[in-house]
Amino acid sequence: MQHRLYGQTDLLAALQASLIYAIIVYLDSNTTVKYAVQVVLGQLEEMAYHLLITIAFPKARPSGTVPDQESWVITSAAHRTVLAIYVFDCVICFLSRIPVYSCDELDFIPAPVSRRLWEAREYETWREEYVNWLKMWEGREVVMGELLNQSAESYAYNRVEKWLSEADEFGMLIFTGSLLFAES
Repeated sequence: MQHRLYGQTDLLAALQASLIYAIIVYLDSNTTVKYAVQVVLGQLEEMAYHLLITIAFPKARPSGTVPDQESWVITSAAHRTVLAIYVFDCVICFLSRIPVYSCDELDFIPAPVSRRLWEAREYETWREEYVNWLKMWEGREVVMGELLNQSAESYAYNRVEKWLSEADEFGMLIFTGSLLFAES
């Protein structure tokens, strides 16, 4: 519960460290400890929820306004961390032969953004990539609900196809998971 006292960056760092620790413990443990990790996962999800309600999310803006790069990085890292927690949870459910639950609460979270934004080393390069990304998406980024609830005939399917063309490895992992989720 102490995480409620953390600032955004500290909470993000604590959540990432806790997730890594939970993965290590799960992979290197006996059955009893593996069940304990499921309890820890509940705590991770509570921390993730707290992060999502406290972090300032700079939204894509059609006006072309570029957010502060550091804020963008923290926000995108928060999105990715929350998604990683859900992936870990789904893997545990799968390995434990527990039904995977609906991930409706992820619907509003932006899907992982373009590889080019994460690979930009200089601020000016990042800024240029961000402006191009904004134009490409017309201020309406792809959200997880579009990945989790897609059908070949939908408007979202075309957006997902476009999103796939610029996704990084983490985005591809999330997309693969969304396909498996859709089939289950």
